[in-house]
Amino acid sequence: MKNKDKRIRQMSEILNNIKTVKLYAWEKPFNNIISDIRKEELRLLKRSGYLNSLSDTFWQIAPFMVRELHNYINVSKINVLVGNKCVAQLQINFPCQQQ
Repeated sequence: MKNKDKRIRQMSEILNNIKTVKLYAWEKPFNNIISDIRKEELRLLKRSGYLNSLSDTFWQIAPFMVRELHNYINVSKINVLVGNKCVAQLQINFPCQQQ
């Protein structure tokens, strides 16, 4: 947001003084300044997008990961699967649908 404000402020200044910019042929230097600010802004927006998508993906797969970890712990060689654990496993993997 800081970069966007900086870019908008710079563009506003250029547009308010367009006659001076054209008179002294300062288009290229100002174009480079605005382009650099925009590149930085896009870089930050892209990073933010990647982090958001990674976070969304994690929250979508987290319940399945927890369930599989639970299954692994209950069926591992350390824990013997007995009747009451078997019923609990079935309830976790195939929950009853209440109507």
